[in-house]
Amino acid sequence: VYGENDHFSEDFAAGIRYSPILMPVPTGKTVLQPLWVEDLISILVLIHEQEKFTNKFYDIGGGEFFTLTSILKLIGNIIGKKRVLAPTAPAYLRLYNLWFKQYRSAFPLSTKWLDLLATERTCALDSVPRSFEILPARFMYHLNYLKPA
Repeated sequence: VYGENDHFSEDFAAGIRYSPILMPVPTGKTVLQPLWVEDLISILVLIHEQEKFTNKFYDIGGGEFFTLTSILKLIGNIIGKKRVLAPTAPAYLRLYNLWFKQYRSAFPLSTKWLDLLATERTCALDSVPRSFEILPARFMYHLNYLKPA
């Protein structure tokens, strides 16, 4: 879930801002499916107001798939910071984080993010429109809060 003051795009933007020119990132092609917070709120309101959703499980996710690399490049462009993304084995990233925690917490990707990025967490792209008749927002259209003031 992303939106102003989130722990998704804001964490990635902070990692980009505070990394040197080279930013180590997990190896692999983990796919992410960002969901805008207002879409999640709309879904929760529908579930609360309409009894037809009671006692059911739904997979929900944004309407687009992105690799971590493409998300980092997009956020870097928005905040005006270009970084060379260096694929790095997770074990080395953990050591890197331990070393940099002396200066800044979770630099550039926290251990929490390393664990979350170890596996894909996606669902069908049409899951939200099919179940809730909501067309999820496009990721790149709702990141203006990341732009420097």
